[in-house]
Amino acid sequence: MSNLSWLKNNDYLEKNQKREFSIAAWVCWGIALILLLIPVRSSFLRIYHINAAQDTPTLSGQVLLLERKPSRQELLYEARVEITYKGKAYTMTEAGFRFTDGMYEQAMESGTVAVYLNPDEPEKSVLSKGIPPRNYILPSLFALIALTLICTGAYFLKRSH
Repeated sequence: MSNLSWLKNNDYLEKNQKREFSIAAWVCWGIALILLLIPVRSSFLRIYHINAAQDTPTLSGQVLLLERKPSRQELLYEARVEITYKGKAYTMTEAGFRFTDGMYEQAMESGTVAVYLNPDEPEKSVLSKGIPPRNYILPSLFALIALTLICTGAYFLKRSH
């Protein structure tokens, strides 16, 4: 009778390899989910709220806080502005992508600033409208990476069966 222990070893290695492919698939999907939920979702939500205020009337908002936050590439602004819409007071915090130094100086002098109203969510109104094309690049890149990870996970799962 011949020794067939090498067959048992082959079965063990094959099962182990399938389990590793299955784990790799879940890791890929987990990383893709994190990418989609954190940077992609937050960036596209910000873009969505700025777009929602594009063709709406402006209101005059009372400046509660307006600060320049210098960064490497551009000036960022921290804003807290109070607006009144339909008899209710709202505090909005989004300066938008195109808030300029001139708008900042004017707001600091007068204590008021023009606010582009988001009628569905007034607290998500913005101080400037318009989105530069470069602001679509990073979230789109993360979404593409997440899609690649999802497809890689599907390939690994197929290999695990």
